[in-house]
Amino acid sequence: MSNLTFGFRAVLSKQTMKDIKSLSSTSLYAYTTVISVALCLPLAMVMEGRALQGGVAAAVAKLGAAKFATSLLGVGIFYHLYNQFAFNTLARVNPVSHGVCNVVKRIIIIGSSVLFFGNVLTRQTMVGTAIALAGTAIYTELQSRNKHKHAH
Repeated sequence: MSNLTFGFRAVLSKQTMKDIKSLSSTSLYAYTTVISVALCLPLAMVMEGRALQGGVAAAVAKLGAAKFATSLLGVGIFYHLYNQFAFNTLARVNPVSHGVCNVVKRIIIIGSSVLFFGNVLTRQTMVGTAIALAGTAIYTELQSRNKHKHAH
C-alpha cells in the first residue's frame, strides 16, 4: 500500500509541477504536508488516540521529557528534509526514475540494516530484494536502449 500511494503521490505531484509553473517543488511539498496533516491527524486521533497517549507517556517515563522532545524534533526535521529532497529530486526526473531511485534506496536501507545492525534477511525479504534489483536492472537497460535508439 505504501508503494502504491508513493507512486500516486509522485505522479500527481509531477503533473501538478507541470500544470502550475509558478509552484516550486518546495512549495508543493509544503502544501502536500499541510493537506496530509489535515486529512490524517483526525483519523490518527480516532484510531490511535489512547495508544498514542500511552506510548508518549511510556517514552517520557523511559527517556525523560527533554530527551523525548529533542528526539521527536530531530526525527521530524530529518524526515522533513528527506521528503523535501525527494520532492526536489522529483522536480528534476520523471516519476518512473524517481520510483526506481526509491527502490534502490530501500535496498540500500535493507543492506545497511544487515551490515550495521545484524538484521537477518528472511526469505521474503531476499525474494523482494531480488525482484527489486531485477526490475531496476531491466528499467536501466530499457532506458539505455531507448537513449541509444534516439541518438542514432
